[in-house]
Order: sequence, then structure tokens, then C-alpha cells
Amino acid sequence: MNNIIELQRVCKGYGKGKNRVEILQSLDFSLKQGEFAAIIGKSGSGKTTLLNILGILDGFDSGKYIFKGREIQTLSEKEKNRFRNQEIGFVFQFHYLLKELTVYENIVMPAFLKEGKISKEAREYASELLTEIELMERKDYKVENLSGGEKQRVAIARALINRPALILADEPTGNLDVETSEKIHALFSNLVRKKNQSVLVVTHSVELAALTDTQYKVVNNKLTKNQK
Repeated sequence: MNNIIELQRVCKGYGKGKNRVEILQSLDFSLKQGEFAAIIGKSGSGKTTLLNILGILDGFDSGKYIFKGREIQTLSEKEKNRFRNQEIGFVFQFHYLLKELTVYENIVMPAFLKEGKISKEAREYASELLTEIELMERKDYKVENLSGGEKQRVAIARALINRPALILADEPTGNLDVETSEKIHALFSNLVRKKNQSVLVVTHSVELAALTDTQYKVVNNKLTKNQK
């Protein structure tokens, strides 16, 4: 399998001189097509910083980031925006749904932003996703009327609507109770495997990490691979 993304000796820090704090040092990482990986580790270890770099939400100081064969640091801001909007799906701890929109409208919003319209294919795929997340009967509900677990299911469907090459999830169940978290873990794992998505999830959840193919820890500003 080919690598969807690859980091080569990436360094990232904040501040200058004596006040500089190194977050990532000479970090190497790759993710293959269809691979489901997790990063676990202590708070403040650099997990979210790494996810922001991979999501092209943050830059880095040195090294290379290759996404589908292209070096991200050589792209214009317009090209970076296109990669971020069309090739990456995000699932956050806090769902960031638009409360004034319905469930269906929230799911198709990325498709509208991508094409400037909602195509027949996007509508059909939204219906498929609504069925898979078991919210078809609530597609016309305003999201403010949903439970926390239902909102996160909508957020997962929204991340999938453009069929992105990469899904990045940052503590996707960190704000949910244990029972709801377990259901979301199972749904998320089943969906991304069914669709052969490449996924990287940052999590404190041992249960969610156990569902992945590969587990990593950030240790001393570098990634180390766990033996499952």
C-alpha cells in the first residue's frame, strides 16, 4: 500500500532563545491507504500539534510533509486550502456543528463548500451516511435538539461526505459518557473500515485505540510505535 501522508524529520517549537519550547523533534511518520492509527500520550506531549500539522492547520519549522505525493510546504495558500477542504475530514472533541442548520444541512455543508452546490451524488451519499449513523428519521431536526452522541455521529458523517483521503480525529469521544463513547467508537471504526479511509485519531481512550491497526505514543518529542 502506498503512503497517503509522510512526515520526514519534522520539527516544531514555540518561542525564541531561552524561552523556546520544542514540541516535535525530527519526527518521522507515515500513514497508508486504508490504515487506521491512533496516537496516545500525556496531555501537552504534542499530539494535537502533530494533528494540526497533518491537517494543514499549523505550519512547522523544518522537515518535509508529503501528502499524496506533494510537498505541502511548497504549496501556495490557495493550494493548501484546497487540500484541507477537499482531501481531509476532521472530527473534533466538540463537534462544531452549526446549530441553526438541520442534521442534513450540516452533513452536506462541506460538499457545498467544495462544489458551490450540492450535487446529486452528495445528496445520495448524505442519505447513505444518515442511514449508517442511524439518524435518517432526524435528518430535518435542528442539531441543537440532538443528544451529545447524536451530534458526534453527525460530525462523523460530515467528515466523510467529501470522501476525503484522510480523516483526522482529535479526542472524538472525550466529551461523552462511557456508554455513548463505546457506541461512537464502534460506529467510527466500522464506518472508516467499510469505506477504506485512512484515519489518524488522537485519543486518551484505550478502548478506541484498541480498535485501530497501529498505535503510537509521543515520547520525548518523537513518535514511538506500540507493540499490540
